[in-house]
Amino acid sequence: MIALGELREGAPVRLLLCPRTYLCGKGTPRFSPVGYSLPISEIHASVIILHRRSPTEFKAWLSRPPSEMPDVGDKAPEFSLYDQNRKVRQSSEFVVKGRKTVIAFFPGAFTGACTQEMCTFRDMYGELEKMKGSVVGISVDAPFAQKAFADKNGLTFPLLCDFRRETIQKYNVVWNNLGGVEGYVCANRAIFIVDDKGKIAFKWVAPDPGTLPDFEAIKRAVQ
Repeated sequence: MIALGELREGAPVRLLLCPRTYLCGKGTPRFSPVGYSLPISEIHASVIILHRRSPTEFKAWLSRPPSEMPDVGDKAPEFSLYDQNRKVRQSSEFVVKGRKTVIAFFPGAFTGACTQEMCTFRDMYGELEKMKGSVVGISVDAPFAQKAFADKNGLTFPLLCDFRRETIQKYNVVWNNLGGVEGYVCANRAIFIVDDKGKIAFKWVAPDPGTLPDFEAIKRAVQ
């Protein structure tokens, strides 16, 4: 392994990357046999996730600017993600006439605060249903972890798997180095409530991943 920081600025480098390598300016990626050649100056400090991308797609990822966080009144960014049952779910499924959907980004399955948050949504789900609301959780965990997390805690709502880190970038809720683990990238804790026109009706973003949302405020926003 080699740290990107050890490479000279402007020097050409051939990167041998596995299909899902994480690249970050301070991280230490593993190199294995899929090659890309580009100057080190083109490698951004932000994390790039490779998922069987061509060299052209890879360079496009490197050059894309950071997403702006969508605000209240904006159209909610679209996504297509696996759920805990390995079924692909489209964001359009959760835009339903007369209903609102709570999209809850959380850092990781089985962590203390995330378990507390998802179980609180489980316990208040009946109230939300009466108000014509529903819940969708999103983290960077794999479907297998989400399934185990859901089964252990009796979570019946969808838990979506943004393992490519694309949706957390679209919503600009990326959190770097969770728990002091250098190079680990996940979702910050955040809530976006989407109305039946696909627009954001409510937004809350935690100052840090350990902070839980105001669940009463969420209920009021769904009403």
